[in-house]
Amino acid sequence: MRTGAHGTAGGKLAAVVVSGLVAVWVTACGTGAAVPGPAQDPGAAGPASAAPAAAAPSDAPDGPEGGEHNVVDFYFAQRMLPHHAQAVRMAELAPDRASDDAVADLAEEIGETLTAEAAGLEEWLTERGLEQPPPEAFADGHPSHSGMPGMLNALQMNLLADTSGEDFDETFLTFMIAHHEGSVAMAAPVLENGLDPAARDIATAITQRQEHEIAAMRDLLDD
Repeated sequence: MRTGAHGTAGGKLAAVVVSGLVAVWVTACGTGAAVPGPAQDPGAAGPASAAPAAAAPSDAPDGPEGGEHNVVDFYFAQRMLPHHAQAVRMAELAPDRASDDAVADLAEEIGETLTAEAAGLEEWLTERGLEQPPPEAFADGHPSHSGMPGMLNALQMNLLADTSGEDFDETFLTFMIAHHEGSVAMAAPVLENGLDPAARDIATAITQRQEHEIAAMRDLLDD
């Protein structure tokens, strides 16, 4: 990407990036606990990190292979869905705004992969009788996003939508890197303390793919 992308978005970008990023969700529940209900958010650091509206029921069935799941697995799946959905919306802005074909191509790849992963997360919740996130959780700037690192607020999403050309390229890459880093952080508790093998597989795949894409996006920023 050309380095002249520090134009109109440059000054606004630095302030908005800093203000929009939230604390990483890293606190996890004990490894042996089955899914309780109603549950306290395992990542809650204070009042801002409220538990999702739909808590996992205490009698939620085990997975199709008989593996137990716990509250760490549940919150990962339920929160990653709106997290992925926002990144898809970000990627959908690229075709009409990006000046660099490499940025547009990477955005398309990200959008397709995230859509497929979201379908897998929805299936994981459904198969275990666990609730999907409520529709309002998918709105930009929803209060539940305070516990999801890397999520953009409404101001940041508007900034991204209002830029084009090189300004868009830099803003998109900067925001998406932070968004991907948030996904990796949200997957970490599952790899450490989750119980369901399928949830661990999803978390592993998200971590490996997004770390690879983070490296690719940093390369584009440096070009």
